[in-house]
Amino acid sequence: MKKLIQTSVIVVVLAAQVEPAIAGQKKITDYFRSTGAGSSAPSPALSTKVKGQTRITDYFRPSTRMATVTAVAEVSHPSTPVVAAAPAPAPEPASMTHNQMGDPLAVIAEYLDPVSLARFSQTHRNARDAVKVVQAQAFKREFAKVNLLTLPGVWQVDVEHLQRAGAETSIRAPRRSFKISDTPITIGLYHSVMGHYPDLSRSDWPAYPEQRNALRARWQANPDLPLTNTTVAEDQAFIAALNARTGRHFRLPTESELEYSIRGRAQGIGWRAQITTTRYHFGDDYGEVPNRAWVSSNSGGQAHGVREALPGRTLEDSKNSFGLIHAIGNVWVRSAEGAVRGGSFDSTFDHARSSFRSIDSAVRFRLPNIGARLVEDL
Repeated sequence: MKKLIQTSVIVVVLAAQVEPAIAGQKKITDYFRSTGAGSSAPSPALSTKVKGQTRITDYFRPSTRMATVTAVAEVSHPSTPVVAAAPAPAPEPASMTHNQMGDPLAVIAEYLDPVSLARFSQTHRNARDAVKVVQAQAFKREFAKVNLLTLPGVWQVDVEHLQRAGAETSIRAPRRSFKISDTPITIGLYHSVMGHYPDLSRSDWPAYPEQRNALRARWQANPDLPLTNTTVAEDQAFIAALNARTGRHFRLPTESELEYSIRGRAQGIGWRAQITTTRYHFGDDYGEVPNRAWVSSNSGGQAHGVREALPGRTLEDSKNSFGLIHAIGNVWVRSAEGAVRGGSFDSTFDHARSSFRSIDSAVRFRLPNIGARLVEDL
């Protein structure tokens, strides 16, 4: 009994002299419940280390930290001989973070028994493997949707003929054949390659959180929406990642290739001028635009799926003679030089003309009406 009283006094005196090491932490005395005037006894739950629980010694300052677990054990079990307190091991630096400690499993291991740790580690590995499988399946599904059209190069463009026909063009058709995707790049393909969506917090439009959340929700619900809200550099980074994954050599189209593909092959004109000379690939009639393209008058103010037909129309109505789907409207298509062509869901009929181009906001701004197509050399 005498030993028990002496030990209790030692613990209480030590506790009274030590303040909490961190503001807001409890004093060690807070972990003792009163059993009578002038005496304290420890909570049995804190007598030994319990997984996930803090030791009493963790509440001492490093300079005065003592291994008091033996003294606590003596109070709980009076028959145990009193053992002299020994200095505790040096604490870890207070600034050390979990990342600096290395593998998070090493941190978790302190709080789990071997069996639980093994189970957690296996679950962690299984989860990572499952994510990789899902990502691989998503990429396979989305890349299978990419359809490349082969466009013949024009060996000689009869510029005089185009001028005589009143064609609105300032470009020369490409001399070499090439392949171009029949639709703009989809948000689903981008996500399956990059593992994330474009960063809307950096978008120039939409500017408000609720609008950005709505756009992100649309992307998640429909992977066939066109990729938007990127810059030229970000499009090229995506294509580089796609090439690394597939071993292919995709790129953005040049502006000449882009106008050539939008115009389509002219009907009834000789091989020397294989592009249309009219305002649109289907002719000069402004009134026909809403029947062929998603523009401001019929889009509802937002982009639509890259293979979504117009109301009351078939998808064939939105193709040009080369086979490009939505050759005009829905989203502008960006060239490697940064210029955009073709108009978008918020464009007027005039801006959807084959010859219309814009470059002021196309290079560095992230907008919901600018997309891109894939091109591959033959």
